[in-house]
Amino acid sequence: MKRHVVHFTMALWLLMGFTSCEKPLLSDEFNVDPQEEKGLVHLTFQVSSFEQIPFNQGAIVSRATNVQDICSHISLALFHDGVKVKSINQDRSENNFGKIEVNVSPGSYQVVVIAHNGEASATITSPEEVTFAKNKLTDTFYYGKTLEVSANQSVELEMKRAVAMFRLIMNDAIPPDVTAIRLYYTGGSSTFNALTGFGCVNSRQTEDRVVLDAQRSGNAQFEVYTMPHSLTDVLKVTVSALNAAGEIVFERIFDQVPVKLNEITQYKGSFFQGIETVQSNSLTFWTTDQWSQVEYVF
Repeated sequence: MKRHVVHFTMALWLLMGFTSCEKPLLSDEFNVDPQEEKGLVHLTFQVSSFEQIPFNQGAIVSRATNVQDICSHISLALFHDGVKVKSINQDRSENNFGKIEVNVSPGSYQVVVIAHNGEASATITSPEEVTFAKNKLTDTFYYGKTLEVSANQSVELEMKRAVAMFRLIMNDAIPPDVTAIRLYYTGGSSTFNALTGFGCVNSRQTEDRVVLDAQRSGNAQFEVYTMPHSLTDVLKVTVSALNAAGEIVFERIFDQVPVKLNEITQYKGSFFQGIETVQSNSLTFWTTDQWSQVEYVF
């Protein structure tokens, strides 16, 4: 009987010893980084600069301005062999806004990033097709390049502007019965190709702007954006003054309006007076921190 007890005790010691020896092996196995185990690499995308910082009412904004002051939404999509493998949207309420991190397998990827100031995220269906909620455009920037991925890396995103702006300034007072201004324009695009950097459809764009009390005394300013089909393009802009019932009180058509990527085309004059449109000598200026602008007087 004692011999059996001795054998049992020895067996128990051996079993405890084997279990003790195996513990470090099990621990080491579980300490392996899951991403390394899967063979993935870590990419960090950081918005670093914008091609031309927008300005508001003529005030210059520095390149050092926080990304939250430039745009409200950022969307990133990664495509591998034409298939979208990653899609991430951010809005300015997030703490890491402007910094996007992903894990992917090594390989070649097309990277598309869209930053804009609209109310919802852009939809990146493919590098050649980027659309916006309700086809409404705001100041928009993009990044589109092919990235070879073999190891962890950080990518600085230098964003280029994707739009042109048409700005109308009414020198004269706005009549009391006019409650809104409608700008209907054709010739541009509301869908974007991030590979070419230009618009890719023929759009009919309509924007309604409520007339504020502060605008009635004169120099009211109304702005709309479009995506040119090439570096330069031409719009037809119909501007309608509407009353509270939505009826047209006064209307003026601006034909052959020249627009250019990253440029403001500004029309300024007495809108409600029956003066024939006359193009003045244009004034163009360019600096590293604001839009280029061309002005016409009507």
